[in-house]
Amino acid sequence: MKRKLKNPYGKGRRFEYKTRDELKKAGFYVVRQAKSAFPDLFAFNQSGLIVVECKVGGRLTRIEKNKLREIRKLNCKTYLAHPVREGRHVKVKFKEEF
Repeated sequence: MKRKLKNPYGKGRRFEYKTRDELKKAGFYVVRQAKSAFPDLFAFNQSGLIVVECKVGGRLTRIEKNKLREIRKLNCKTYLAHPVREGRHVKVKFKEEF
């Protein structure tokens, strides 16, 4: 049996795609930034723009928090997306306060 190599970048990218798909289901047009750019996702709909940073670990660094605070000054909503396990499935949870 082949062992899967642990790849943190790949794990994060897969979670970004999962988050993107959830936002699309909710009616957003989503743009993903490649190559670990900050923030990870921009999502648009009739009500405006939201900016999403995806973190598998669920925590932002101080620098990332400050960057998102600066983005909020542009009248954009900012969210931290992190995974939550529900049995065998992983759900995307959005947190606005950080």
